[in-house]
Amino acid sequence: MDIFAHGLWSYQLVGRRSRIWPAVVSGVAPDLFAFAPYVAERLVRGELAVGKPETVVIPTYVFRLYDISHSLLIAGFVFALLYLILRRVPSFLLAWPLHIAMDIPTHSRLFFPTPFLWPLLDYRVDGIPWSTPWFLLVNYAALVSLFAFHASRKRKGRR
Repeated sequence: MDIFAHGLWSYQLVGRRSRIWPAVVSGVAPDLFAFAPYVAERLVRGELAVGKPETVVIPTYVFRLYDISHSLLIAGFVFALLYLILRRVPSFLLAWPLHIAMDIPTHSRLFFPTPFLWPLLDYRVDGIPWSTPWFLLVNYAALVSLFAFHASRKRKGRR
């Protein structure tokens, strides 16, 4: 799924029940962690970082960062560690595994399939690319509907 949609879904599904901005950041963090260093590197070199690059030109470290940030096992380990230290896991962090769960069926094997069981297993689902036009339409229509629904409930609550 695209990073903008991740932020909006995180807002709707996690941020409404916890802290909004930390939830949105947590929901986009896996992609920022994996891709921001590479995008920054290209910008520093004066290369326009627009569009989908060929996987052969993407440095190996990007794939490793993607493996780390898109693993439910890594997220579970971090949650367990936080629980041991804090005796709780902040609810806004639930946007991280939500991001991973949404990516599993929305990435094809051709471009960054989601390594949700890494490092234990290298199993990846061959999903529908989130950039498929009909999927983009359905995804954003669902988001608009959800925003409209919450806005109407909020208006009714004021009456």
